[in-house]
Amino acid sequence: MKRIIFLLLILQLLNFGCAKKEGKDITKKSTLRNAFLLEAKGEYSKAIEKFKKVSPNDEKYNKAQESIARCEKKIIEAKEQSKIIQKKEKEVVEKVYFKQVGYYKKKLPNGSNKRVFSVYTPSNNGEAMKQYGRKQMYSAGGTTSVFFFNNLDNTPDVTFVAENFDKNYKKYWIALYVKGTTGKESLTNNKGQLITE
Repeated sequence: MKRIIFLLLILQLLNFGCAKKEGKDITKKSTLRNAFLLEAKGEYSKAIEKFKKVSPNDEKYNKAQESIARCEKKIIEAKEQSKIIQKKEKEVVEKVYFKQVGYYKKKLPNGSNKRVFSVYTPSNNGEAMKQYGRKQMYSAGGTTSVFFFNNLDNTPDVTFVAENFDKNYKKYWIALYVKGTTGKESLTNNKGQLITE
C-alpha cells in the first residue's frame, strides 16, 4: 500500500513538473504574442496617419489602404493567437495539483457563512492558487479563506480550529486566498504581502 501511494505521489510530481515547464513556455509565448499585438497596433496607427495625409487622387492612396488592411489582418491574427494562449494558460493552471486537507464552516449572525480551507500544493503558481480559491464555496456577505501549504505532512486540518492552527505550520504556509464579505479577493503570502503573479 505504501509503495502504491509513493508511486502515485511520484506520478503526481512528474505531472506537476510538466505543467510547470509548460506554464513557463506558455507565459513566454503569451509575452511574445502581446508584444506582436502591440507592434501590429503601432503599425496600424502609423498606417492610419499616412492614410490621412494622402488624397484619394494620389497614387499612394491604394498603397496606404493596403497597408491598413495588412495591419488589421495582423491585429486579428494576434488576437486569435492570444485567445489560444489564454486557453492553454487556463489548462496549465488546471493541471496544478491541490489536495484539500481541512474544511471549516460556521454560520454567521447575518445568515451567511465563514469558510476556511487548508490545502496542500507543491506549486508556487499564484494564478493557479487564485483559480483554486475562486472555485471554493462562497456565500454573499460571508468569507472564504484558503490557506495553501507546501508540505503535505505539515498541512493542518482546520476542520475544528479554522485559521487558528498551530504556529508550527507557519513555515509551510505559502499563501492565503481570501474572498471577503464584499466579494473582494486577495492572495497574500504568510507575511501579508500581496502576490501579484
